[in-house]
Amino acid sequence: QIEKDKEKLQAEVAKLEKKKTYAKFFYDSLGPKGSFRGILLAKDIAYINQRLGVYIPKFFTNAELQLTTPSMDKNVIELVFEEDGIKKPVTSLSEGEKKRLNLSTQMAIYDLLQSTSMFNLNLCIFDEIESALDPEGVRQLLEVIDDRQDNFKTAWWITNNETVSSNIFNKIQATKKNGFTKIGYL
Repeated sequence: QIEKDKEKLQAEVAKLEKKKTYAKFFYDSLGPKGSFRGILLAKDIAYINQRLGVYIPKFFTNAELQLTTPSMDKNVIELVFEEDGIKKPVTSLSEGEKKRLNLSTQMAIYDLLQSTSMFNLNLCIFDEIESALDPEGVRQLLEVIDDRQDNFKTAWWITNNETVSSNIFNKIQATKKNGFTKIGYL
């Protein structure tokens, strides 16, 4: 009888250990050092990764960017960048490359919002998003924005870049002189 009771207790301990693992995962996720954002985004990561597969090739050749899914062992979302079959830490990339990754990720998240929203998100605000990009990167960015033009009816673009500015039709120019800002329509 003792052996049977021992087996029952061992099975009960195994169940409790499994519950403890789940409880620890949720505590780590929702607790003081947790990443609740990661838990919320976990179900949408596959969609974001699919959209990254659309945008990354517009900015890079032979490159891939993926978001990792949080797990019970590692409750963080990481960016995994691979170029020419070699994984590279995002921190090792140039500012322009980081900017291109960031833009691709922002576009993928915008697509997610567009696909899940009850409302038509028809406004975009671009605040010097071309900064840190070389002329080729600016050209690629303008191409991506042009491809997405149907997604938003109104775009506000804040820029100091002449290449970008020449592609904008209705312009408002703000100039500062002697501490005063002058606004004019071009």
